This record gives sequence, structure tokens and C-alpha cells, in this order.
Amino acid sequence: MKNFIRSFLLIGLFLFFTGCIDLQTTVNINPDGSGTIEEVLFMNSAIVEIISQFATSFSDDSTQTAEEFSLFNEDELKEREAKFGTAVQYVSGEKIEEEGKEGYRVVYSFVNVNDLIINQNPGDKISLGNMDDGDMNEEETGSEDNIVFQFRPGNPAEVIINMPYAEPGEMDTSMSDESSGQDSSSLNQVMNFMKDMKIAFYVNLNGEITESNASYVDGSKITLLDFNFADLFKNQEKLSLFKKKNPQSLDELKEIFKDIPGMKMEFNNPVTIKFKD
Repeated sequence: MKNFIRSFLLIGLFLFFTGCIDLQTTVNINPDGSGTIEEVLFMNSAIVEIISQFATSFSDDSTQTAEEFSLFNEDELKEREAKFGTAVQYVSGEKIEEEGKEGYRVVYSFVNVNDLIINQNPGDKISLGNMDDGDMNEEETGSEDNIVFQFRPGNPAEVIINMPYAEPGEMDTSMSDESSGQDSSSLNQVMNFMKDMKIAFYVNLNGEITESNASYVDGSKITLLDFNFADLFKNQEKLSLFKKKNPQSLDELKEIFKDIPGMKMEFNNPVTIKFKD
């Protein structure tokens, strides 16, 4: 029973704090296919304090002082380099604080973008430390969240980005409003967890972009995702439409999100970019 309660609380806590994440990822690509990954993650400092208290209460050995929880854990960030693919190395990391928020900035380098894998699931970026031994992260993330790259050298060089989007008809319908009241209630609970979440994903080309089918190009930067869930919740008409339609294709998603100020989501898949020195 103790293990069951522990697992139940961990799942609830995991969903709660991953829904409060502000995560920004930038992939910088050089003309030779090498580059860097920069991740910046923030969370409300009050939430971090709650997690720290939970971490202390879950300490397995009450005779020893529990290690203080911190979003910035350099050892874990170094170990995470393997999740990005082969020949990826940890470069630097630092704890950062800003206006009642705290988190970290971390940089990794890679030799060949062809070998790069980016998992954009926020649950992949946080560890509950001694509370979960990594089990929660393994269960909550998967290959369906991966962004992968193809690089073709030349001048211009070409980058092809394959996004983890489901094809029309493959999206989950289990939480539509036409389903049971219990499913509808579950959808509301999930969306409440996500209301403070911010996720952004950028690709920066170290050169001049000469051609691309990307929807959001600003100089040498491509925006694949810039999603502030609070903007969705402020727009009750769009929120109701999202719940009612339970979008089953990219076109339906695009129709719902296109008029929400500040929301950017790339629907071209794959995204192709040509750039030169």
C-alpha cells in the first residue's frame, strides 16, 4: 500500500510540475552539419520549493540529510547528453533565476546533425531525483515525441527536419466531448495542468537562408513551435472549439490555432531549409 500511495502521488506531482514548465530549445546548425543545442528551462520558484519539500519527505533514509532538490543538477544534465544521439557532448550549464522563477541554461555540442534526436516532451527535461529513480521519465516519454534531422552538405547546404506529428486519423479520440462524461472530465483536468506551460523550439542556421518552406522565418532563425498555453486559455472561444472538435488532422489544428495571438506552430512536415555561408 505504501508503494501504491507513493506512485500515485508521484504521478500527480509529475503532471503538476511538468505543466508549469517554461522550456525553450534552440538548435544551432553550422554549414558543415555540426552545431550546438541550447536549452533554457524555468519554473515558478514556489513550485520548486514544493517539489523540494516532497523530495525531502520521500528520502529513503531518515537518518541522513536529504539532498536539496534543484532544477539545475549538472551531473544529470551531463548524463542526458546520450539522449540527444551519438557524438553529443555536454559543454556548459548554469542555474538561472528571473522574476520569481528559477531553472537552468545548458549547452550541448554535436558533430553531425544527422545523428541528433530532440525529444520535446517536457517530462524528458526534469528528474524527480531520489523520488523516482528515473522511472517516471522513462514512462512519460517516447520516440513519438522525437524531432530528427537530415543534413545534405553543399553551398547551399540543406537541412530537413522531420516533426513528430500524427497523420490525420491517427490522433487519439478517447477524450472527445462525444465520449463519456468521465473522459470529458479527464480532458479538463489535463488541460488545467497545462495552462501555465510554455514551449518554444527554434532552429538557428549559422549562415544565410536561401530557401525554406518554413512558415516562420526571421533572418537566420526558424520557429517550429512557440506555444504559450495561457494564450489558449484566455481565448475561451478557441478553447471551447478545441474541446468540441478534438482535432483529428493537422488542418483542423491549424484552423483552431491560426488566429491566437503569439501562437506559432509549424505544420509543414518535413521542414526543408537551404542555407549558405
